[in-house]
Amino acid sequence: MTALAELLAAQRRLAILQILAAIPGGVLNTAIIDRALDNAGLRTPRATVDADVTWLHGEALVTASRIGFYLMAEITQAGRDVAAGEDSREGVARPERL
Repeated sequence: MTALAELLAAQRRLAILQILAAIPGGVLNTAIIDRALDNAGLRTPRATVDADVTWLHGEALVTASRIGFYLMAEITQAGRDVAAGEDSREGVARPERL
């Protein structure tokens, strides 16, 4: 993976965590996450969003499960901590502080 691709992947993963952390219950399917990423200027193929959610699941930052055609992602407490910048994880960008 190139340096730019790694940077974009880390930023997408942070955005996914922040999207999940911002909604009540912290659960969305990847179709909705994909649209939210588009709105945030991170236009991404759905397969890439699915791969990022699977990667975040492997890091215990989300739990992932299939319901019919949908891949569901639910943020964990560890994911909330990374989204808020209270913890860090290799492969996930750190939120910017103002």
